[in-house]
Amino acid sequence: MGPELGVFDQVVRAFALEGTGFGLARGFARLLPTTLLVPAFGLRGLPVTVRASMALCLAFAISPALSGAAPEVGGPIVTLVVDVLRGLPLAIASAVPMWAASMAGGLFDELRGARLEARLPAVADAESPSATLLTLLGGVFFFATGGPASIARAVVRAEVGDDLVVHTVGTLAAGVTLALVVGGPLVAAGVTVAAAQAVLSRSPLASLRGALPSLRAVTLLAFFAVALERVAALLAMAAEGGARG
Repeated sequence: MGPELGVFDQVVRAFALEGTGFGLARGFARLLPTTLLVPAFGLRGLPVTVRASMALCLAFAISPALSGAAPEVGGPIVTLVVDVLRGLPLAIASAVPMWAASMAGGLFDELRGARLEARLPAVADAESPSATLLTLLGGVFFFATGGPASIARAVVRAEVGDDLVVHTVGTLAAGVTLALVVGGPLVAAGVTVAAAQAVLSRSPLASLRGALPSLRAVTLLAFFAVALERVAALLAMAAEGGARG
């Protein structure tokens, strides 16, 4: 029995096999949509080259599984394009919960009149402080629950069928539903605050009119707590689904 190979030697031997290089390219193509669309990978806060390098690093892990896969009819270019399409629905499904969380944070800041531009470059797509907070929370859930590894496993089994467009559109429609579920309490908060202001502004008691700012703040915080609980549950379910995938 020969000496046991180290990790580096095993990697070198694997990539010396025929077709492994193309398997790496196919893995990169399948994972590129994830690193470009999922907010946990930085979006506009990181250069495209950095996010592409993340896809390349993940592709190393799945390239042996794709090296022996039959290419598509039409040659390597067609195969890589099809691989990008294979990874697109998974990327959208992973990004939707974070988009919904970011939307909820932006809506909360809109209601409280503090829609300021976030100064954190890592989440440059978030347009307000609360959206930044919830985007970071989504990123923590994504990485803490093994989101990249789950996506890497899923893209190996991904196939392109007639239902690709239907599945992608269905995922986006589900994202709209999730946004409504998460943002519903905040919309209710806006209606409640507006109604309370209309009633108290007509009160002859100056003390009641003076309580409007405090009432607004307390009401918004209460409804934001409800929305935050829904965001946490949504991210937990998404992470659990990714772990099963």
